Amino acid sequence: MSNVHLEVHDLDLTTELRRLSDGPDQRHLLALDAAHTQTFYETQAVVHRNSGNLARTGRPHTAYRRSTQEWQGDITYGGRGVDYAYYEYERGREEPAHDFLAPAKVRDSLGRGTAADGRLTDAIVDFLRGGL
Repeated sequence: MSNVHLEVHDLDLTTELRRLSDGPDQRHLLALDAAHTQTFYETQAVVHRNSGNLARTGRPHTAYRRSTQEWQGDITYGGRGVDYAYYEYERGREEPAHDFLAPAKVRDSLGRGTAADGRLTDAIVDFLRGGL
């Protein structure tokens, strides 16, 4: 005769579900912010610098809304007398060397990830696994 005994300790499961439902803690938010900042510096490396005005308008911004557990990262260029940022970006559609936001694009037209995608994904996976 053989017996199989299964025992489930749901305390660990409950703790893990609570951790996930609470959302990322400060360490994981800092990892997301660091990944975003690195991406911003990559955009700075490729933006054309005829006068330097376009590069100086670049701004990274992140925000986390605890109520909705939503992290958002933005990189903006233009404004402050640099109204041509939009036209330079559009020019990048035909001349990829002018696409200063290319490093920030999460997926290309073939669905392949960029370095930015990999860094953000790594930060998210670290949170899901409980790492850092």
